[in-house]
Amino acid sequence: MANTTDNMNRCGVAWFKMDETSGNLVDSKGSFVGINNGSTVVSGFRGNARSFNGTSSYIQISNPVSQYGKKSVRFKVKSSFIPNGSVHPVIMGNQKDIKDPGWRVGVRLNTGYLYYYSTDTTGVNLSLIATVNVCDNQWHDVLFTWDGTINENSFKLYVDDMITPKVQGAPLRIETKPYVTNFEIGKLVTQTGFNFNGILDEIEMYNDVISVAPNTTLVFSEGEYKYYSEGWRILDSTVTESDYKIFGMQDISTIPESAWSQLEGEVELCYYTDDPDTTEVSFNIETKPFTLAEEWEDKEIKIIEYTDDPNQMESTITIETEPFTLYDELGDTVDVLYYTDDPSKTSAELNITANYSPLDELEGDFDVVTWTNDEEVIAGTRDMSLTYDALPFEQIIVQPTDIELYGDLKKLVASKIVDSRTAGTLKLAASFDSGLTWKTYRFDKWVTLDIQNTTLFKRKGMGVETLNTIPEQDLTGLTRIAYYFDNSEHYENSYALDQVKMVVDAPRQTVEVQQMALQLLNTTATIDLTFSGNKLQGILNDADKGKVKYRVLLNGQSYYPADGEFTRLLPSPFKIEINIDERKFLFGKENTLKVEFQDYWGSVDSREFSFVGTYSGLMFMDESGDFLSDTFGGILKQLDYEVIIAGQTTLTKKVKLINQLGYAVDHVYLEMDKKLQTSGVEVQLSRQADPFLPIDYLTYGLMEPEESVDFYVRIATDIHAKPDPNGIFEMKVKADRV
Repeated sequence: MANTTDNMNRCGVAWFKMDETSGNLVDSKGSFVGINNGSTVVSGFRGNARSFNGTSSYIQISNPVSQYGKKSVRFKVKSSFIPNGSVHPVIMGNQKDIKDPGWRVGVRLNTGYLYYYSTDTTGVNLSLIATVNVCDNQWHDVLFTWDGTINENSFKLYVDDMITPKVQGAPLRIETKPYVTNFEIGKLVTQTGFNFNGILDEIEMYNDVISVAPNTTLVFSEGEYKYYSEGWRILDSTVTESDYKIFGMQDISTIPESAWSQLEGEVELCYYTDDPDTTEVSFNIETKPFTLAEEWEDKEIKIIEYTDDPNQMESTITIETEPFTLYDELGDTVDVLYYTDDPSKTSAELNITANYSPLDELEGDFDVVTWTNDEEVIAGTRDMSLTYDALPFEQIIVQPTDIELYGDLKKLVASKIVDSRTAGTLKLAASFDSGLTWKTYRFDKWVTLDIQNTTLFKRKGMGVETLNTIPEQDLTGLTRIAYYFDNSEHYENSYALDQVKMVVDAPRQTVEVQQMALQLLNTTATIDLTFSGNKLQGILNDADKGKVKYRVLLNGQSYYPADGEFTRLLPSPFKIEINIDERKFLFGKENTLKVEFQDYWGSVDSREFSFVGTYSGLMFMDESGDFLSDTFGGILKQLDYEVIIAGQTTLTKKVKLINQLGYAVDHVYLEMDKKLQTSGVEVQLSRQADPFLPIDYLTYGLMEPEESVDFYVRIATDIHAKPDPNGIFEMKVKADRV
């Protein structure tokens, strides 16, 4: 299913998120403004919402908003009051009289059923009732769509289930007349007594039928389409759109690893969506750790380079591999070809230094037969000795006992002894259960390894460099180490391990006492905090160098960690940097931010800040001090110039730019968004109001936290500028942190 942002980009008309903390509703898609008449801000389906009292509160928009023809409208509704008066309450709409073009949606008397009602200049055009009670004090997701035709079931009304409509039908006539009545939320337009008692959130309006079918996936393997439901279920070698809708899987991450392992050969993931703007899709596939070397082992690799440079005749590719020797790659026999373009050269010399003995040609066991004329040896009065050097077989050395540790293991440090020539192989493995099982550290985690398989140990065991970089948290519980040695058969030098050192935070070989009494002198932890730009920053320290922990409370409620518990014990000094989510603030009211902290011994202290909830960032404000946008770019208030006549230049409006980031910025750059610029209409900026000196952009130097600058805006139009009933413009600002 296409998400709201995708649908809005394709055919959106208005999007009232209702996340304002007070005042009017702001349209996040277009430029509509909902004038508030008594509705109150409450906690909503997502963020804030608006509550209507059923008697007098409503919101009015000076525009029909939803136009005639094909459309989609979606919203969230919650109510605990089944109406029992004399009229059916209206949730929203732009229809008021029997021959007034428009529509409305509301709840039925005595049942709480949802209804849809539309009229045109002839009379009633469509009336439908969804037999589901939306006044049960639960949130309900409502969507209705119409494709603009009078075909069978061209109108669909969904409640919670976005696949199967609760009710569907078709209007009597195609709409041909534009809607003219203003749109109202919470009651019938211009009428009294039809007020809705409940909560509304996330109103979305579109000028087309939006996507409602969920995106699904089928698996194609061994020539057949499959889906998973407590086992693989086979469909056919071909499938239809209906198969995707009925059998398609919405979340393939729930398929267990054991099921994936049953599939053989190539596996295709076939993705279905009814969103016409979706052109590609991506899947995250998690596998067991592997390397390209393992995948390409014993295979020929071709690297193909493309270039459009006609002068390039050759390429250089650098490949980094594990150390190897020519003997390993070329074997015992090799032909060396020599090329030269020197015509005077008639012969070539090749000098090879090799560790070679004729005995290397012998395979298996053999007897050494000697001859001597030494009479003492012959007489048996003196032994004859034969001295020879040889390489040992590959060896696995397993530590027989557990490592004795007197504290937390912080680090392992291994050092090897080699000469400057190519060495043999040294690999290591670790055990956490006294040698019952063994593990190697790959891709930042421990992986089980069978050290009895010497080939596997040689390939996947840890190198010294890997062992030395394992972080402290991954060494907890380590008890033994195993070693694999294999000297190079082509060099005389051996591979030797100098030492393996354990770094532990524990004093040894100090003073021992039989009996003693200790008086613990504990210094309470200290904290140095600042709160600016909705950012909490500081240092938590303990003079005893012990560990510390903390938690953050906002207005008496747990903020960090979210479960209300203290953090785990942390090494001191510890740097605290937390961005406080302004959506949890009480805007325009006093908020309390409290940081409680304690040391290892449990001594608790706290620091508290009081502040008035506001936004963070480089913020725009109008002359009255109202913010024009929030931290996330959402529009809070328009810089409204009302109706502008072509050829006129508007009055000048002052705008304040204030630094509420919590830190100083430099190279401040302010300009208008050119993407929204209309031919014949120019939004002009100036540093001063009188005289107004228009400029394309404004720049400012260093701005300290809470520092502000004023600038001025006006709109100049050409006499030939085309009409635009909903013209908007946007300002952009960027800066560098000092």
